[in-house]
Amino acid sequence: MIVEAAIWTATALAAPEVLRFVWGRWGGAAGDRLQPVLSFGRWFHGLGIPYLALITGAVAAPDVGLSGQSGTEWLRGAGICAAVLGLAWVAARRRRVAYPYPGPGLAAIDEPRWALYRGTGSLLADPRWAGPFIGLGIGVIEWALRHPPRVRGFRPSAEAWPSLARLFGSTVLFFLTRNLWLMVLTQAGLSLVLAGINREPSEDQA
Repeated sequence: MIVEAAIWTATALAAPEVLRFVWGRWGGAAGDRLQPVLSFGRWFHGLGIPYLALITGAVAAPDVGLSGQSGTEWLRGAGICAAVLGLAWVAARRRRVAYPYPGPGLAAIDEPRWALYRGTGSLLADPRWAGPFIGLGIGVIEWALRHPPRVRGFRPSAEAWPSLARLFGSTVLFFLTRNLWLMVLTQAGLSLVLAGINREPSEDQA
């Protein structure tokens, strides 16, 4: 099981680089004809690879947050996620988000992939605490591959930091809820909340 999970995790880490190579080599020449391939690749990266890892038994459903919650845990998790959305709404009204948040679909499909990393980590260590932290480390590796350091300054661009913050926030929310379904909904909800706040006219514009 560990070998299979490692293969799926490595595939998820390498997939964006492969897609970037294909797009860089043929995207410009093909124009819009490869755009559907790019869109499918993003969804397969976020949903397809984790789903295949799950149905092949490489990772366990409880380790990724798909099962194992009681009714009480569902209610508690829903309350936590509602509080997160409420706090995000209040915070965003006080200070506008400087960088664009992904759309609801793109924000939500990151969660299954991060759950795959946590599931893989849970096969290597205690699934209660150490496993999810290993998953966080794998997620950081993915982030570093997607946002390589700039030549000058040796640090990622400013636009890369929100995605890293979302990864850490996802890990915290997993520890609090252990519920992937609620986490997916929360990511989509955060996207809608922040998009709605950013579309509201400021006092200077009113």
